[in-house]
Amino acid sequence: HLVGAEGGVPVEIDRSRAWIGHDALEELRFAWSADSRWIAWSRPSSTGSQAVFLYDTTASKLTQATSGYFSDLQPAFDSEGKYLYYLSNRAFTPTYGDFDNGWTYANSTQIVAVPLRADVPSPLAARNDVEPPKDAAAEPASKDATKPEAKAPSAAVKSGQAGVVEAGKAKEEKVDPPKPVEIALDGFETRAIILPFKSGNYTDLWAVKGKVAVRRLPRAGSGDEKRPFVYFDLAEREEKTVLED
Repeated sequence: HLVGAEGGVPVEIDRSRAWIGHDALEELRFAWSADSRWIAWSRPSSTGSQAVFLYDTTASKLTQATSGYFSDLQPAFDSEGKYLYYLSNRAFTPTYGDFDNGWTYANSTQIVAVPLRADVPSPLAARNDVEPPKDAAAEPASKDATKPEAKAPSAAVKSGQAGVVEAGKAKEEKVDPPKPVEIALDGFETRAIILPFKSGNYTDLWAVKGKVAVRRLPRAGSGDEKRPFVYFDLAEREEKTVLED
């Protein structure tokens, strides 16, 4: 159910036809877009797997954004309104059992990024690594040894400069409202991009401008006990560690 900030009658926005246990309900979380128009969450779909759902508070419309073919979890919007990230159990690296004569599909979770619209580029789009030619006109002029030494600014000038600095600080402190977030629901899942995290076990997915962060849990069968908090930098296209454990 959804209740506006000003109160009012709760409005039902979704109802799961599949049973959701107490543990799963405790982990159920909702992600808001930066402009507070969209809500994203995951729950069991008709396939039995978890799917991502989107609710448009402006149109009062619920959409199942992913098919439920894979189990998709913990969606998170970035602050710029460009991408929706989520965990997805879709990596198949089976291990054959010694006793049950069967395959075990562990460590299957990957991190997925979906551009919200067709005009938003893939976070892993090819880049041009060729350096542009140097522009001679743009190069700084050589220092003139005969140039007269600059005079120290007067007290009035200093006062004016201080005023400009204070005005600049006030301007920097002003926070612009978030831009409206538009989502092209048609073909949503076809725009999904798998980020270059090693498949494994992940939780606590969050996103900010240009970065997606997640906690990496020990891989099944590894014997490792560390749970580092890491993030992927979209600009530098590399993984970095925030906390070792």
